[in-house]
Amino acid sequence: MRLSDIHNISIKWKLIIPFLFLAFLGTFSLIFLSIRFQEKTFLSQEKSHLECLQKSFLSKVSESSTLALSFAKEASMNTCLKEALAQEDLQKLRKICTQSHQTLRGCFKSLGWRFLVMDKNGKTLELSDEKNKCVPKNLFRDWFTKKIPQSGLALVNGKIVIWGAVPVYNEKELVGAVAIIIPIDKHFLMSFTSIFKVSYTLVEYTKNYKIGAVLASTEPNKSIDTAIYSQLDASKLPYFCVSPQGLSHKAMLITPLKDFQNVPLALLEIAADRTHSLELLTEYKKNMILVGAAGFLLSLGIIFWITIIFTRPIGKLVRAAQEIASGKTIKEIRLRYRDEIGILAQSLSEMLKSLEESHRQIKDYAENLEKKVRERTKALTESEEKYRTLVENVPLVVYRTDATGTLTFVNKYIEKLLGFSIEEVFEKKDFLLSRIVEEDKEIYRKHWKECLEKAKGFEIEYRMLDKDNQILYVVDHAIPETGKDGGVKSVDGIIVDVTDRRKAQEKILQAEELKALREISARLAHEIRNPLTVAGGFARQLLKNIPEGDPAHKKLEIIASEVERLEHILKTTLEYIKPRVLIFKETNLNELVQPLLTTFKDKFLEAGVQLEIDLDPSIPSLHLDPDLFRQVVENILELILSFTTEGAHIRVQSYPENNYVILAVTIEGVELKDEKFDPLLSPFSPTLEKNLPLGLPLTKIIIEKHNGLLKIDKLGKHTYSVTISIPTT
Repeated sequence: MRLSDIHNISIKWKLIIPFLFLAFLGTFSLIFLSIRFQEKTFLSQEKSHLECLQKSFLSKVSESSTLALSFAKEASMNTCLKEALAQEDLQKLRKICTQSHQTLRGCFKSLGWRFLVMDKNGKTLELSDEKNKCVPKNLFRDWFTKKIPQSGLALVNGKIVIWGAVPVYNEKELVGAVAIIIPIDKHFLMSFTSIFKVSYTLVEYTKNYKIGAVLASTEPNKSIDTAIYSQLDASKLPYFCVSPQGLSHKAMLITPLKDFQNVPLALLEIAADRTHSLELLTEYKKNMILVGAAGFLLSLGIIFWITIIFTRPIGKLVRAAQEIASGKTIKEIRLRYRDEIGILAQSLSEMLKSLEESHRQIKDYAENLEKKVRERTKALTESEEKYRTLVENVPLVVYRTDATGTLTFVNKYIEKLLGFSIEEVFEKKDFLLSRIVEEDKEIYRKHWKECLEKAKGFEIEYRMLDKDNQILYVVDHAIPETGKDGGVKSVDGIIVDVTDRRKAQEKILQAEELKALREISARLAHEIRNPLTVAGGFARQLLKNIPEGDPAHKKLEIIASEVERLEHILKTTLEYIKPRVLIFKETNLNELVQPLLTTFKDKFLEAGVQLEIDLDPSIPSLHLDPDLFRQVVENILELILSFTTEGAHIRVQSYPENNYVILAVTIEGVELKDEKFDPLLSPFSPTLEKNLPLGLPLTKIIIEKHNGLLKIDKLGKHTYSVTISIPTT
């Protein structure tokens, strides 16, 4: 059976199999976790038990050490012992010590006591139940030299002993020492096993916990487990392990035994039998497996019962659907359930009624299909014709592009807007982009990129160039159309010419600014005029009354001159801000400027400058204010006369160009600095303010009121041109 065949099995088994898997997984996961928890509980209890045994052993060692020290102190206070040590009487000393040793043997025979005495000359006397003496003289001498009572553990001749040593004084003179020794041997260890039913072993301590000799053990023929002791780490003692290799029934705790200087002497191994714990744990595992199996079987029965109840109404729906597919007529599917399946059965019943009604409608529709097709075709054709007529005649550009941004449709209004025919538009792939002003292309590309990549419409304003390279302001509104995959399929858009609106806005804004400027300037000029007139009158009066030789006369001349200059500036300002209403008349430009040129020709000849006049008689008449425009030309000629030098050549031309009439003045043979053009932009030129009544900025304003342009260009190193362009309409 292939994995893909799972989709073809019954829904009953699709429900049973996952639930069975979940029941099995859940049941045996709980069994596993429960057994693991019980094992950890047993281990924790065993470890606690061994730690208690360790504490009990160490406590017994501490008690024995204290007891040995107490008996040593008591012996050291014996007067006879003191005198014998002071007299170095070995016979008497042996008699006294033998008596004390017998007393100890009678009271604590099971502990294997040893009694040791040493005089100040180093002679020792040891009384013990064993034949071999276990305390070397150097250790006894060390106790003797400390001169204070001490107790602890020591490793002596391959044995661990508990000792208590006390110095003996006779009339404040140190005469010897008394020590009580208790060996930790098998006899000592057996006192614990009789109580706690465990085994104790003392192992010799070596550097890095390498294997040493067994010092004492409650087990006969005890051998060292190399695998366990090779793993020991000084930083991890006491070391606890359970069921080591070869000892599956044992739990062990290994801890160091240290002397009074905290130096390790031996390792104490406490081993407990785990047989009973393992039997309990095995019994617990069997019980948990039986309980889990019973729970799994119960879950299996419940799953089958629930699945049958759940799938029974689904089976009824399937049988009803098969009957419908075979062509049988079923008017209603009845189920007593009110859940989602009951709602589904009710929906199917309603669907059957709808299908029956739809079947009837389809039959009626088929009978009238041809008639309806003709009607719909006619309506569609009319609608398409209306749409096309609307698109072709609407006063804006309507276009469509494909997913790459290439034009696929554009209406005829583009011919009126840009002057290009439809054929010329489609000849160039990126026609719209090519007609956009260079500075606006970047924002156009950015919005088109977002539109094509993110299906995001846009509405932007930018500048375009028509066929005559005239700038037009347009608003482009594009809306992308997306396909089923979410990508852009095409883009529909319109382009609206807003050039007139933009120019009107600029004129309104400029007019508002000029109005505010006039009001401020008029108020300022009014405030300055009166005190300036008084100051000028007084200065001129004083100048008349003071003779020329007087030093004050020169200073008054300067004051009068500066006041006169300020009065001229004030007059120029008032003249500049005064509103001017143009009175337009049909005027021939050649006839208007010819008398002025004749007059200025003599002035230029006097200055050594040649003036050439070349007026085109074919230029059309213009709508001008003759008086103001005459003053404009006069101001420009005065400007040229002020900076030309002897030998220069000036040529004045008039000629038509597109929808404009051009009046151009070309100056050759003169070199100017760039700042010489500043008078055209400032109403207070320091070089022309006394010569030109209107001021060149006012000249520029008058030209702009004629919808014209004033332009000054440098054509070469010594050649300049001043051009006035006036529209013919």
